[in-house]
Amino acid sequence: MNVLDYCIVVIYLALIIWLGMRFKNNEAGADHFLGGRQFGWFALCMSTMATQLSAISFLSAPAFVGLRRGGGMQWLTFEFAVPQAMIVVMVLLGAMLIGGLFLYASSCDTDQTQAQRILSAKNELTVKRLLLFNGFLRFPITLAYCMGGLILGTFAMTNAEFGAKIPANKPDLMIPVFISDYLPHDVIGLIVVALIAAWMSAYSSALNSLTAVTMEDFIGRKFDVPKEKYVTHSKLVAMGWGAFSLFFGFFTGKIAATAIEAINQSGSIFYGPILGIFLLAAIGRSIKPFAANPGVVIGVLVNLTLWLFFKNVFWFWWNAIGGITTVLVGVTSSMLSPVSTAVQDSTPEAPREIPRREIAVLATYFVAIVTFSLLLPRFLQS
Repeated sequence: MNVLDYCIVVIYLALIIWLGMRFKNNEAGADHFLGGRQFGWFALCMSTMATQLSAISFLSAPAFVGLRRGGGMQWLTFEFAVPQAMIVVMVLLGAMLIGGLFLYASSCDTDQTQAQRILSAKNELTVKRLLLFNGFLRFPITLAYCMGGLILGTFAMTNAEFGAKIPANKPDLMIPVFISDYLPHDVIGLIVVALIAAWMSAYSSALNSLTAVTMEDFIGRKFDVPKEKYVTHSKLVAMGWGAFSLFFGFFTGKIAATAIEAINQSGSIFYGPILGIFLLAAIGRSIKPFAANPGVVIGVLVNLTLWLFFKNVFWFWWNAIGGITTVLVGVTSSMLSPVSTAVQDSTPEAPREIPRREIAVLATYFVAIVTFSLLLPRFLQS
């Protein structure tokens, strides 16, 4: 990087700091975590996509696609599950296919970083549009960085000088090496700013979500936090989670060869069981609340066992296995437990309105992207 690149980065950071100072005085919890529930679908869609596609997506995913054994365009097939996952989320509310369905249904439905976007919407129509366009936008973006990974992976294999600069045990350096050694300096500054922005969008969303859960489900229930001190306490909690996550980040490189694999492996241990809890709640009132506890514990333990002792089971399957295990154990525990003497609410549930038009659009889109992917090798060969 030269002086121009550093100037671009400094100007960007200065603008970010100014924006932070500009909006630091939101003292209400709803404003701090949910933006006052006044967001439209487009802003929420952009925020959701920014959260899902971090700097790791554009640095590590191309390295996995281009250099890792088992990579290639297989990563693109994972995205086939996104439109189906959006359908699942729509019905319940109103990064292979089965594993991907559990992964994305969990990450888009029960992951706090995504659920918080849904809670920030001003009405149900906004939520439907958010989920619809989220299902549309993921595939072309993933296609873009997969194609970039194939191109740079081929370049690394055919250009000895470039390939020698990428350590065999650190394929994630493929993109940074290419940026620093093969792009003009003014472009380098812009790309660095874009990567910083992508990293900040995902990281800040994660910190905000961790803080929201900690404040609402733990601190808020056990301690009487004055309303005027709520945001101040939230900022302190966010700093604590930030320190913890930075410390944990030093060890992620030992989990897998690429960061994208490490993150997805770690998340896949919990995504399935978390979705299992959500499904147990969605099944109805016949499932006793406490029955979910052994279900999620056993679901996570099963996934940990697969990680430690069954290396041949691909981590995408952990999502489905953990989710199904959680549901089966939860249902069984509920059936075997004594009949509860608690008074049951006999009020009938309001019938759910099925978003048929959105489901039809997403189903058509699913067929289209599968067809496109099947024809893509012919296009590339020609």
